Amino acid sequence: MGLKNLFEEHIHILLANTEQILQELKLVGLVIGAGSTQVHFEDDQDLAFRSNHHFRHWTPLEGPHHLIVIRPGKKPILRVFKPADFWYEVKPLTPEFWVSVFQIEIHDQLEPIWKNLFVPTERVAYHGPDSERAKEAGLLVGLEGLIQRLNWNRLYKTVYEQQCLVDATRIA
Repeated sequence: MGLKNLFEEHIHILLANTEQILQELKLVGLVIGAGSTQVHFEDDQDLAFRSNHHFRHWTPLEGPHHLIVIRPGKKPILRVFKPADFWYEVKPLTPEFWVSVFQIEIHDQLEPIWKNLFVPTERVAYHGPDSERAKEAGLLVGLEGLIQRLNWNRLYKTVYEQQCLVDATRIA
């Protein structure tokens, strides 16, 4: 089975597990953030960036400010931040093996990424390092029981994840 098929199966499993979590916590959706960049003290250079591990569980896309919007029964939405500015290194979002499982929205500004995630009256949780921005967007932050359930689901490796471990070992 090819990597594309393994990844599609991986996302199918993640969606099923996440739908169960949402049902248990009486939520209509979950937003997972990649995180934001930080700069060196009194400098204009960014610290090395590393995405939130729960974000990376869903996609191999690296980079700050991306969001995944998950709603039961729907294709997950990947909101990608691609600034139109020569100061930023933005890798092209080429048709990789994983892109077909997402509805991809590309934004060149930060504000639209956080707009219209859900209807304001809906119970939607957020997991990621941008908790202040998530609160401003009306998302539930630090919801009791969410992180434990997300972590539990990361314990069991899908066939896709197992294949990634094999490939990484081979490269090493």
